[in-house]
Amino acid sequence: MSSKSCSVHAGSSMAENCSDRRGSRAYHNNYEIGREQGFVSRFIVGDWRRGLWLATVVDLQMNALAATSRNFKKAAKLLGLDTKLEKSLLIPFREIKVECTIPKDDGTLASFVGFRVQHDNARGPMKGGIRYHPEVDPDEVNALAQLMTWKTAVANIPYGGAKGGIGCAPGELSVSELERLTRVFTQKIHDLIGVHIDVPAPDMGTNPQTMAWILDEYSKFHGYSPAVVTGKPIDLGGSLGRDAATGRGVLFATQALLEEYGKSISDQQFVIQGFGNVGSWAAKLINEFGGKVIAVSDASGAVKNLKGLDIDKLIRHALENRGVKGFSGGEAFDPKSLLTEDCDVLIPAALGGVINRENANDIRAKFIIEAANHPTDPEADEILSKKGVIILPDIFANSGGVTVSYFEWVQNIQGFMWDEDKVNSELRTYMTNGFKHVKEMCKTHSCDLRMGAFTLGVNRVARATPEIRKDAVFNRLVIFSPARSRRPSDFKSHSPTKSPNPNPKHLSCPFCLGREHDCAPEIFRIPRDTDDWKIRVIENLYPAVRRDLEPSSCCEGVVIGFGFHDVVIETPVHGIHLPDLSQAEVGEVVVAYKERVCQLAKNGLLEYVQVFKNYGASAGASMTHSHSQIIGLPLVPPTVSARLDSLKEVFDKSGKCGLCEASSEDILINESNYFLAIVPFAASFPFEVWIVPREHTSYFHDLNEQKAMDFGGLLKVILTKLSKQLNDPPYNFMIHSSPFHLPPSHLPFAHWFMQIVPQLNVVGGFEIGSGCYINPVFPEDAAKVLREVNCTIN
Repeated sequence: MSSKSCSVHAGSSMAENCSDRRGSRAYHNNYEIGREQGFVSRFIVGDWRRGLWLATVVDLQMNALAATSRNFKKAAKLLGLDTKLEKSLLIPFREIKVECTIPKDDGTLASFVGFRVQHDNARGPMKGGIRYHPEVDPDEVNALAQLMTWKTAVANIPYGGAKGGIGCAPGELSVSELERLTRVFTQKIHDLIGVHIDVPAPDMGTNPQTMAWILDEYSKFHGYSPAVVTGKPIDLGGSLGRDAATGRGVLFATQALLEEYGKSISDQQFVIQGFGNVGSWAAKLINEFGGKVIAVSDASGAVKNLKGLDIDKLIRHALENRGVKGFSGGEAFDPKSLLTEDCDVLIPAALGGVINRENANDIRAKFIIEAANHPTDPEADEILSKKGVIILPDIFANSGGVTVSYFEWVQNIQGFMWDEDKVNSELRTYMTNGFKHVKEMCKTHSCDLRMGAFTLGVNRVARATPEIRKDAVFNRLVIFSPARSRRPSDFKSHSPTKSPNPNPKHLSCPFCLGREHDCAPEIFRIPRDTDDWKIRVIENLYPAVRRDLEPSSCCEGVVIGFGFHDVVIETPVHGIHLPDLSQAEVGEVVVAYKERVCQLAKNGLLEYVQVFKNYGASAGASMTHSHSQIIGLPLVPPTVSARLDSLKEVFDKSGKCGLCEASSEDILINESNYFLAIVPFAASFPFEVWIVPREHTSYFHDLNEQKAMDFGGLLKVILTKLSKQLNDPPYNFMIHSSPFHLPPSHLPFAHWFMQIVPQLNVVGGFEIGSGCYINPVFPEDAAKVLREVNCTIN
């Protein structure tokens, strides 16, 4: 692809004078300022030295950035973001600084510094303009890249934020010099931009021709790649409808806002400040939908007609006369008074900072649609809010341009171009849905539209940002990766556990009514000494470890040796499982656990006892009946030792028990008098539920009967919630108590708890090569979902 094929001329004067300074000025006669960011005026620049307004634009933009930072912090506070995550969201992904040396037309060499800041790619490739301006510097570019991150998120397009630029005065360079500079800059950064990495666009001092040069140079290295930039000429893959996109987006945003208040475009009077690209398109489209535009202004002057301006004639006049001044279809007046004209809807579509504390009290509009970037100062925002003026913020209202840039990118990737009707239809859908989402955030956080938009954008980026947290329990690293994440409400068991033998007297199960006394010796039953039992604790006929020694004479019912299983039959009826029992009955099962562990604790040869249950989740007795199992071992398993070592490390550093400190409100599901049910940060499965004693306790079997019944009641609630939310999944639970012969120095950090793991066929676990645990569900999300499950139990 040749450079010639990428050349696009702004007009015949450019073609005629492209070799001298006059050609350069002609090149700048039609460039658009802030095409994608919401800079809205197409200025006529006859002499660069008279273009000092550009520095003013930069100053105003820096004020806008201060306001953006302020709004981000307010949004982060409303969302309750962790301070570490908040800081992470502000730090750019990558900063690039390159030297660009080119030969000038007179044979001398000139060096320029180019920048590209890639702020965030959590939601997709980074997106943002490239500007040519003498005042371009890293701080400005960094801040503007951050602004793009929030804007693309509010627009709900799959982009992150970026911004770039070259410190140069484009009006002092010829077209050929600008082309050489653009190509050298592209050569320096071509490996760091790309269709799915970073997609530049026009900005201040650049235009579709600049994008054509970048496309051509990039394609020399990577093959023809039209999607590497947007804002291109139509003939090179640019999108139809792009020129009107920001103004059309303003129209759709205005329609959505007015409909919220039972109004329509056709019954409103409009005043528009700025009659460049965005202002003129907004006026034209509002006029087509029956709205009455009664006043407009631009840099040349202002004109009004209370009966409504003829917008088509005004646009022709402005193009022919370089401004609205002198238009015969209205009355000229002082542009400074335009903002305070009596109207229904005010649309500032020029520079930022025009609505401030000096004029805010005089504004008579009922609605303000911010088509410009940051037209309203924070002080004015407060004044207008008290007056009841509804402001649709710029971060949403002027996002039509970047949205259609996204459409251009999509069309280029597909290799299938849309007609203009489809572009406009899709833009309407995005803007309408975007307003609904902003309103939802307003209701959720009881805030105005500006904070609704910022919380929407920041929340979307935060949710998409891979987060590394230090495990609050075991002090290990856990990654919550949105690339793998699924919402907790999406998790369902596709193979729900049902009783394989609904007949309570089914004889194929050796543990069922009528056969259990023939199959295994009984240790004890509840109630004791009765045929009408509720719970039986028996020896397991199919133990996973050996039961090869005789019972100890020192303690009846205790078996010593290499280890063994006991089985707790929780009900005589085969089809009844633990979640089906009442709270009191589940409490009685917990009492049975406690009594058996107390018996085993009396034997000096046993080091560790574990109570666990597999409900349809593994082989063994649970294949035929819902049993709990108790395993006694003459040694402490390595996993238990590792858990204690981790808790000791936390205690040595903080002086606190990790489990006692892990129970924050955002991960709480339910609580009882003596226990908390939480979704811990330590989960290495999709998610787990832990039931933790409120008071620091090392041993499960230290429970008294009252606490055991309380524990059973909470266990019933959690199992019921899991069953309802997750479609009756297989699950297992395990009581992690402390080893029997624990040194006294270990008691302050050894804390028992129950771990409940629903089996959902999605495993997090240890990630080989990363050294971290990967968790596909944010614990606070899972806790919220389970907390809200309606659970009425007996």
